[in-house]
Amino acid sequence: MTPELLRELYEDQGLSETQIANQSGLTQVQVNRLRKKWGIATITNRAGRSLPPLSEEQEQVILGSLLGDGHLYSSGQHTATYSENHSTSQEEYARWKMGVLGSYVSNSAYREKRDGDKVFPMFSFWTKSCSQLKTFYDLFY
Repeated sequence: MTPELLRELYEDQGLSETQIANQSGLTQVQVNRLRKKWGIATITNRAGRSLPPLSEEQEQVILGSLLGDGHLYSSGQHTATYSENHSTSQEEYARWKMGVLGSYVSNSAYREKRDGDKVFPMFSFWTKSCSQLKTFYDLFY
């Protein structure tokens, strides 16, 4: 983790410390300490708090996906973040879901999953941390 990367993820992309930790293999506490060490100010008003209510279609996609491909993690006392990982052969399907979720989507990335000597290319996406998803987190976890 570099100061530039942390600043980009936290300030420019609007990711929470927890989201950055999950992506980078650090803990949330480590991300917090690095942020403070490098003089990156705390952001208290995240864009996810001003998102519109989920549409019925968005709710259905999230509910269906939580039974299969997707997962939520609590990103704060009153917020949660949704994410999915797919084989790159299913990227079109994942992008369709991203389209349905619209302004809730925070970012996407190509990643690799390793199992011994095998490497599996993946496509992942995740949403902004927001209160609208916390209801689903409380229902499923």
